[in-house]
Amino acid sequence: MPPSPPLPAFLTCTARRRKCVQQWNGRGNGASLFFYTLSLCNTSKTGRIGPMENPTPSGPTLSRPPIRAAIGLGLLLMMLDLTAKAIAIAKLPPDKLVPTAIPFFSWRLAYNTGSHYLFGPVGEWIPYRLLMAIAAVAVIGVIALLAKEVRQASPPPLFMTYWLLIAVLTGALANSVEVVARGRATDFFMIHPFPWPANLCDQYVNAILFVLLPLSLWLQWRMPQSAEE
Repeated sequence: MPPSPPLPAFLTCTARRRKCVQQWNGRGNGASLFFYTLSLCNTSKTGRIGPMENPTPSGPTLSRPPIRAAIGLGLLLMMLDLTAKAIAIAKLPPDKLVPTAIPFFSWRLAYNTGSHYLFGPVGEWIPYRLLMAIAAVAVIGVIALLAKEVRQASPPPLFMTYWLLIAVLTGALANSVEVVARGRATDFFMIHPFPWPANLCDQYVNAILFVLLPLSLWLQWRMPQSAEE
């Protein structure tokens, strides 16, 4: 019997396909050889005929940053806010608007002792220090829950959103730390046309409420739809 013709290169590129060639042992040639080999190569580990297994990716896998790195970034954000407040206290005149080259941005040093632009004077019904201490405990609890949840977040975008939430929530504790220590929160700039002064910690809270939290909810909503597709 004449020897079987050699298979194309794409059918002999793996050890499993070479095993298919050995099992042929001269059973024919041409199209029959092709379909016989292809059917054997498509047999999964369970013995069923199915699609070819995907090869293991040879490239490096993306490593996820650890939770402690998010907390470390949050502590840096907190120190940035507290340092900026200390510089503003040392350099800016109290309660005086200082214009800048940016039309919608100006400096203004002010101290918040318990008044909120939505709820009015908070200190009238609960001590400001106690309120911020309770808020700090609640935020730390949310950070702990997120740290537990982030380990189970399989899609990388959802993982990074939770990771950033942990970092920014940690930085947002700066106001609570300052109020508990000094009894007041320091504001040092204004963004017009908003009529109230603010600080960096306020912007961390805005990033959580208007960017990271909606993004995490949207990603969670997209996960079941992606699984169905």
